[in-house]
Amino acid sequence: MSQITIDGEAGQMEGMMNLRGNGEWGAVLCHPHPLYGGTMEDGVLAVLDGALAGSDVTTLRFNFRGVGDSKGAFDDGRGEAEDVISAVNWLTTNQPVDRLILCGYSFGAVMALRAVAKLPTCDAVILVAPPVQMMRRPPPFDGPMLVILGEEDNIVDATEVARFFAPRGAIETLPGTDHFFFGASQAILRSVGAFMKSL
Repeated sequence: MSQITIDGEAGQMEGMMNLRGNGEWGAVLCHPHPLYGGTMEDGVLAVLDGALAGSDVTTLRFNFRGVGDSKGAFDDGRGEAEDVISAVNWLTTNQPVDRLILCGYSFGAVMALRAVAKLPTCDAVILVAPPVQMMRRPPPFDGPMLVILGEEDNIVDATEVARFFAPRGAIETLPGTDHFFFGASQAILRSVGAFMKSL
């Protein structure tokens, strides 16, 4: 794992990258809400990172503005979507990849979707517990999409989210799992592995 620095709109952002495979796939992973302790070190992101490793995907995790050593301050989701774009630009410039995946957990899932509308290309999206209450309309993305939900999530309504995304992506609802996905690592690994094989 390499520690990196990304030039963002609000100043430099810290990140970490795992270089894998032959450069076919690269993924940017977006962490949960900065005001509730979300960082690039989040456990669910680490599980996603490990799941993508099984498909030789190069991964980039980063801290949104104002988190850790990333400059700036929380911008209520506006600037954070720009942070995702800055991370994608860094990855595609410094480690050219043929195909791009955007991944996000909770708040990070919504930031990934906001960013995808402004990117020239994105080949797949993986979302974990996306809070649709933060979204006014369906995502502007019609490519391959995996949405992972916890059946017992008391922050994100799994039924509502499944209904919101069902026409656009594969929905995996994990039984006995809440918003924090404790004990669900193997289920996430299997879901992501199967999704990657389908691409």
